[in-house]
Amino acid sequence: MKTTNKHTGFMKMKGEMVRLVFIPLLFLAIPFRTEAQSVEYFVKASLITKIAQYTEWDSTASSDVFEIAILGKSPFKGELEKLASSTQIKNKPIKISYIRNYNEAKTCEIMFVSQSERNNLDEIVKYFEGKNTMLIADTPEFSEKGIHFNFYLDPDKTIHFEIDLNALKSSGLKPDLQLLTIGKIIKKP
Repeated sequence: MKTTNKHTGFMKMKGEMVRLVFIPLLFLAIPFRTEAQSVEYFVKASLITKIAQYTEWDSTASSDVFEIAILGKSPFKGELEKLASSTQIKNKPIKISYIRNYNEAKTCEIMFVSQSERNNLDEIVKYFEGKNTMLIADTPEFSEKGIHFNFYLDPDKTIHFEIDLNALKSSGLKPDLQLLTIGKIIKKP
């Protein structure tokens, strides 16, 4: 009988230890993941502005702001706004807009297509075909469907981008040679 009580006491102590030590550790791990995601999207936001600097548009001359639209659920968590408040593209202040439907993107130079728009991607690409709007995403296989620049992580968690050169050219966008040497050119059959 004493063995059972001793065993029960040990199990209670073990359960208490799990509750006091391991559960708080789980909550400590969550901010690190959020911080890593924040860094990832800060880098992607920075890359968007750099890609824009090294690309020629025909339509930007008529606008007094450089507009970046986010279509769908934004993964940036304020990182684009931080950059927009301290950076210019083509000597213009940056305007960030959030849209639910691609038809709302009438004046943007860049549209970031979120992963949440996967089911509408063919429609989106077709709508912007031949228009002077750069399409950027960070979802696997999006560049193969006509997205101009698509970010991806290599196994070492380094951010790179794919370029659909044919889609860029058909939109009248002219990327600088430096972008083409840094990015991975997607060849379609």
